[in-house]
Amino acid sequence: MKTWWRQSSLYTQLSIVSVTVLSIIILGLSYSSLQTQKTALFSKLQADANIMAKNVAFSSQYPLISNKLDNLENLLLSAARYPDVLNLQVMTPQGNNLGHITILDSGKIKIIYDLSPNLIPLKFSSNKRHITQTKHKLSIWQPIHNSTHIGWVLLEINLKPYQVIQKKLALDTFVNGFIIILLNLIILLGVLFFPLRQLSKAIEFSQKLINMPGKTLDLQGGSKEVNQLISTLNKASAQLKIQDDKIANTNTLLEQKIATRTKNLQETNKRLILLQHAIEQSHSSLLITDNLHVITYVNPALEKLSGYSEMELIGMTPSALKSANNELDVIEPITQILNDGNEWIGEFVNQRKDGSDYWVRSIISPVKNDQGEITNFIAIEDDISGNKKFEHELHQHANYDILTGLPNRKLGLDILQKAILNTQNHHSKMAILFLDLDRFKNINDTVGHHVGDLALIEAADRILGCLRPQDSVARLGGDEFLIILQDIMDTTKLDTLLKNIETELTKPYLLEDREHILGASIGIAISPDDSDNASDLLRQADSAMYTAKRNGRGQHQFYTQSIADKVLHKSQMTAALYHAIEQNEFTLLYQPIMDLHKEKITHCEALIRWNSPHLGSIGPDIFIPIAEESVLIIDIGYWVIRQACRDAKKWDIQTISVNIASAQLREAEFIQTLKTILEEEAFPANKLCMELTEHSLMEDVSSIRKSLQALVKMKVQLSIDDFGTGYSSLSYLKHFPCRFIKIDKSFIDDVAINREDASLVDAIIHMGHALSRTIIAEGVETEAQLNKVKSQGCDYVQGYFISKPLSAHAFEKLIHV
Repeated sequence: MKTWWRQSSLYTQLSIVSVTVLSIIILGLSYSSLQTQKTALFSKLQADANIMAKNVAFSSQYPLISNKLDNLENLLLSAARYPDVLNLQVMTPQGNNLGHITILDSGKIKIIYDLSPNLIPLKFSSNKRHITQTKHKLSIWQPIHNSTHIGWVLLEINLKPYQVIQKKLALDTFVNGFIIILLNLIILLGVLFFPLRQLSKAIEFSQKLINMPGKTLDLQGGSKEVNQLISTLNKASAQLKIQDDKIANTNTLLEQKIATRTKNLQETNKRLILLQHAIEQSHSSLLITDNLHVITYVNPALEKLSGYSEMELIGMTPSALKSANNELDVIEPITQILNDGNEWIGEFVNQRKDGSDYWVRSIISPVKNDQGEITNFIAIEDDISGNKKFEHELHQHANYDILTGLPNRKLGLDILQKAILNTQNHHSKMAILFLDLDRFKNINDTVGHHVGDLALIEAADRILGCLRPQDSVARLGGDEFLIILQDIMDTTKLDTLLKNIETELTKPYLLEDREHILGASIGIAISPDDSDNASDLLRQADSAMYTAKRNGRGQHQFYTQSIADKVLHKSQMTAALYHAIEQNEFTLLYQPIMDLHKEKITHCEALIRWNSPHLGSIGPDIFIPIAEESVLIIDIGYWVIRQACRDAKKWDIQTISVNIASAQLREAEFIQTLKTILEEEAFPANKLCMELTEHSLMEDVSSIRKSLQALVKMKVQLSIDDFGTGYSSLSYLKHFPCRFIKIDKSFIDDVAINREDASLVDAIIHMGHALSRTIIAEGVETEAQLNKVKSQGCDYVQGYFISKPLSAHAFEKLIHV
């Protein structure tokens, strides 16, 4: 070998040495470039793995703190889907496994439920990240901190794909080196030693070629071999440039891919955190069960609503929350619908831990996997207890009387209709009682409506106390009650019930430390004897009640055919009254009133009469009460006032009296209408006297007080008619602004022969004079009566002894005689 080397030419030696040195340099530079790229690639892989471990550690804080390991498992499943992850594990500071996900060779994700502790992290400091590396994997131990060390995240990355990329880089690098060496061999064979200078530049160029791929060398005048070498080096430089660009592009794509995956992981983590916060902070209750309906998750809203903690609820079934107060068995039909894969929407009652009930509106849906199999059920529930309470209150207000708590008119009629059907089905009888409290209005007028309300409440309680379980009572309005007595097959039961009700209602009522006496007028209709129609029965009982009131109150009255006839006659008379004014069927008669001091006719009273072409002559004692039950009394009253003023303005008298109903005084436009009539008829107000019965005055004094005061202000005269028939007249007389007091005819009838009547009349006259009132005795029909009242100091008399009621023409002749 040495001999050959010594015998070889300098050109050969230089060529060999040059080619050898150049080859060594090129291979060395190629190896250095390979190592640099491997280091950069591994650093990038390690940095991305550190970010992923840090993100998983951050996202694991809340599940570890709140002990919601289902959320932790979902987090690990999401992170483990990214490529190159071999294992992902979260454990306690002591190494106890909390969640472990591994990737099988097949690419499937496997959840490992190995509860044995991992003792490796016990060797590490909890204040920093620890990295270990084996041949095929990179292990990162990331501590989890939340003010204190609460756990570890172990992330193992598969290095095999990285090693494949390393091998590819090495192969490309050594291929390039081999190409360069091959080119050097060509130079060795093709280049001559001369010129050494060009060869030297070529060597220098080849030394820099690794750092300047793509650069070309341009030498002129060299030998053919040198030129060929330079051309080859230029080609090698171009090849190196191409390979370098490929590696750079590969690195760029790899970096972009890693960046995209990192961004996707971060966005997924954000969505998971957002979803978790939304569920935890939702006001709607949410629970998730497995496919066997066992609860696996509940949110705080359900804990707050039910009173159970999350640990108490997990493992239970939703049926454990259902209340026994549900109207139907809701569990079985709901379960069947859900197991069939369908959604269920509806309302039911749940029960809290403390035993109280609450209403929920629930939407329950099955959750299916990619194969369409049901894996879970999710229920979203809203507390609608407030809505249900409001609905109940609406129902109560619509069907029950707010004051007494009894069924109102609407519900009472429904109960009556059902009772009629029950009576028909069982071939039995029932009684419908229409009850109206007597003297109830006196309480409202004397002590106020709030005491009247107390009276109604107590009356309702007393009625209820008299009834049997099968009986019902409703408040129709005001002081009217509907009582339904079922299974009345004989009058004995009915008589007993009626007696009990009447006895209870007539007992004194102690209201705000004062006793009040009420009573009841009761009308009775029997079904099916009288009717089997609810409206007819109610009307019949109402008619019977009014008959009981007219007969003296405090009694009951059965509906009879005579009552029906009276009702029909009353209905016909009411219809005829509507046309009486238009058809000029009314007339006025005037009864003179004599001044006993002057023995002269100075006053008169206008008395209305009705001559109906169909019903004949009808007295005011018959048609006036009917008119007072309707608005007809208002129009009739205005007609009487106008006609009386029109006639009296031609007469030389002090006053003309007209009877006025309390309904007229309550009419809103009464005073203004009266002023209009007086103005149109040119009649002075001080010559008009309005008579109000003592009974009407005592019943309506509070509602007519303003009208009475207005009449006094107008200088209209006022008179109390039928004085002495009321039970509280003396207390009212002091405050009533009247000029005249008319002693009722019932006291005058026997005044001349009965000492007690005479004493009463004498007392009324002296009392009236003491109060500066003028006294009129009405119903004087004999001379003895006249002399008696005159001797007692009565001021005026009126009656048939003086004159019967006269027409306007006859009265005018009388006063001018």
